[in-house]
Amino acid sequence: MKPDKAVIWLASLGILMLALALFARLFMSGLIIAHGDTFTYFYPYWDAAGKALRAGRFPLWNDLLFVGAPFLANSQVGLLYPPNWAAWLLFPDTPTAVRMSILLHLLWAGLGAYTLLRAPLKLSPLAALSGAALFAGGGHLAAHIEQLNQLQGLAWLPWLFLLFLLARTRAGLWLPLLIAALACQFLTGHTQTVFISIVGIGILAAWMAWRSQETPLRERLAPLLLLATAGFGALILAAPQFLPTLELSGLSNRSGGLLPGDTVAFSLPPALIGRALLPGYDVAVHNEYLATIGLAGAILAVIGAWGVRRESYSWQGWIVLAVFSFFLALGKWGGMYAILGQLPGFNLFRVPARWMALWALSSSVLAAFAVDRLRSGQMATGRQIRIAVVIVGLALIAATFFSTQSGESILSGMELPSAIAVLGWGVTLGLAVIILWLAPVKWSGLLLILLALGELLIASQKMTYNRLTSPDAFSVTRQSIPIILNQQQNHERPFRRYLSISQIMFGPVDQPALEVAYRDQLSAEAVYDLLIASKLKDVIAPNLNMIWGLPGVDGFDGGLLPLRTYTQFSRLLLDNPPPDGRLREYLTAVPEQRWLDLLGVEYLLTDRMNDRQAGGIHFDETWAISLEAGQTITIADLPDFEATGLALLIEAIPGGQSGAPIGEAVVTSEGGRFEAVIDNAASGAGESDPLVLLRWDAPLTASEVQLTGAGSGFILHGAALYNEQDGASYNLIIAPGGRWQRTDIGDVKLYRNQDVPPLARLIGRAEIVTDEEAALARMREAAFNPAQRLILAGGEPLESEGGGEVTLTAYAPEQLAFAIRAAADSYLLVSQAHYPGWTATLDGQPAPIHRADILLQAIYIPAGEHTLTLQYAPSSWPAALITGMAGWLLLAAWMLVILVRRSLRKVSFRLASNRHRAI
Repeated sequence: MKPDKAVIWLASLGILMLALALFARLFMSGLIIAHGDTFTYFYPYWDAAGKALRAGRFPLWNDLLFVGAPFLANSQVGLLYPPNWAAWLLFPDTPTAVRMSILLHLLWAGLGAYTLLRAPLKLSPLAALSGAALFAGGGHLAAHIEQLNQLQGLAWLPWLFLLFLLARTRAGLWLPLLIAALACQFLTGHTQTVFISIVGIGILAAWMAWRSQETPLRERLAPLLLLATAGFGALILAAPQFLPTLELSGLSNRSGGLLPGDTVAFSLPPALIGRALLPGYDVAVHNEYLATIGLAGAILAVIGAWGVRRESYSWQGWIVLAVFSFFLALGKWGGMYAILGQLPGFNLFRVPARWMALWALSSSVLAAFAVDRLRSGQMATGRQIRIAVVIVGLALIAATFFSTQSGESILSGMELPSAIAVLGWGVTLGLAVIILWLAPVKWSGLLLILLALGELLIASQKMTYNRLTSPDAFSVTRQSIPIILNQQQNHERPFRRYLSISQIMFGPVDQPALEVAYRDQLSAEAVYDLLIASKLKDVIAPNLNMIWGLPGVDGFDGGLLPLRTYTQFSRLLLDNPPPDGRLREYLTAVPEQRWLDLLGVEYLLTDRMNDRQAGGIHFDETWAISLEAGQTITIADLPDFEATGLALLIEAIPGGQSGAPIGEAVVTSEGGRFEAVIDNAASGAGESDPLVLLRWDAPLTASEVQLTGAGSGFILHGAALYNEQDGASYNLIIAPGGRWQRTDIGDVKLYRNQDVPPLARLIGRAEIVTDEEAALARMREAAFNPAQRLILAGGEPLESEGGGEVTLTAYAPEQLAFAIRAAADSYLLVSQAHYPGWTATLDGQPAPIHRADILLQAIYIPAGEHTLTLQYAPSSWPAALITGMAGWLLLAAWMLVILVRRSLRKVSFRLASNRHRAI
């Protein structure tokens, strides 16, 4: 082998090894990602999808989040994306399945970039490998590893450009593959990436059409027509996903598009450009903003941009794409989004910074072009380009000192670059200058590529995908979960919802043990992630409940879920519910019992951060109740506890006279009753410790405690029976309107509602309120009792005594069956989200399902005995499935015809050649 070729092979091997080394720890350490969206979103959804498919069930409906929501229609899951099926079926261990999918798509992205640079762009293998390594190993793709569906979509980006450029010259051969690739990208579930891809290709096509003015108009418009055809064909192939998702989009919080202020959320701040484009040696910038290909890679891209000035307009289109995408990424800072954010498509998505995906691809292409032209001697790095490189490098380094002025609250903790970071960038710039001044031109591009990958490798240590911890963070079940699961197994009813209220500020009770067990195996940061994961499992934070099949009231989603009606209903629980559906972090108090019962909440999880010690007595402050004059709370189901007094944490309602009665306490026991007056001077400990101690003469075992407000009344924060003789105390649960049992699990408290209503119940009174705001106001009325009256968005009003028996005879996420004995005409209220795909069959005949109480389902039931079946499938099903399958079959037939015709041509050519030789 010639020396020059040997060096090329070694250089190619070095590029490949450096690119793979970027992700070696993620794939070879045995550790897992246990933070961010990977942990709380993709692990749960992937685990649930894999279990369903392995059990032979195709999950159309998700009964575990948001009081019920579509599963398939939530495109972010990627339920119909073929590589996901392979991962779910081959790797039952969810973190392994996710890790393998990440690896596959990083390789797929690199292979796509390599083929793009080799085939239509016709660069050398070394240059193509260089560009592929920069794209697949660059900061933009790596930063989105935690958003798995976005990474999957980005992996198809170079393939779409490749197939589009090939289809421009041979549409009959390459168009079907372009359609299939675009459909696959849509099936990954990240529709914004699909939109970015189509717009990016459209920009390139429009540039080519504008520059080729010497060609006929029809030919100039052909690329745009080609793209439109591919988009239409892809929608047909993706119909089984697209149509259910389209239906969901019309019912989500995003229906009608986002507000202008929301469309520019996560715009790339100009002050952050340096941090976004340079490798983070000290800290990794937020993943939505990162788009580095290394400082040396950026230098190559600048050289490439300089060089394509003399190339064809198709090459210049990559500069146009880079510049256009950069200004789109600036969002509100660039001016373009003031108009674009109101246009269809643009108004559906947040995070303009994601347009940097096109920047990442185009800058990698330009860098590869520079490597190719430098290596072949077709371009030289003259004095002007060298000066430009120095200016660009110094400008990027200087820009990092403005990062603290980004104006983005999510980056408020961003600090000035450290000395190490500045030194690293300075050394890189110095080496790049030395290479460009002193190294032979044919080797300069290669050396800069190796330098860029070296930068990315060093900076990868700060990337969040290398923040790994023990697999136990996912696999080890925490204590609250088996308690609920065990009770599920011993209970006839399969439907049991929980609600979690916690900001996970507590320390796990076993934290010392966990730190000792893992400190020799993991870094301090990895142990921290393990502790956070443990706390999230302690309170069963959404969406982790999907892993154990525990139905929850809320959920976590940043796409089309939750439903708009869910967010509206949540206003009964919170003044301003978050758009992503989470209640856990935002609830500061337990919601009213009537709403908990309406939602079928049997379990409540809270932490002990708000519990209080006063006078040596521990008080549970999970509930707080206001008792005005005449209002009473009765606490029964008390344990066999011998007490010498009752301790109360109270807050007097302003307006009463000092020393005047504000309430009364009555304690009942088998031996009699104890009565005491509560006045606003009963506490001598001051406002910071409003402790009231009511003592009786002899120890007694209470069977009931009754507290009544008087005068100006008081707010009760906690109550406990206590025994002064041994210092023991027993917390009373002061939940108004409910009977709750408490189990202490370290720093987490689990409450069980003993009177939780069933999944479905008969209600005889219903009124029609079609306006959601009016319905919300009606339900907020203090006298409104959802156990006795329905608010319907349609149907007929009803006034009857109701009553009867409802027996759940079959239950599955997509199907419910009931045996009903109605004493009078009634509505059956089903505590499950109303959604168009649900159909009801009453005694074998279709029955309408009405939206009740803003969110839930109601079916009219005449007096008598009936059977009722509820079934779910997307409204577009099975037409969407048939359309998609027919599309794939037609596409396969199209490709088969092409292959057969190509084979016949080859055979004919060989026969003709043989005849010619014979003659």
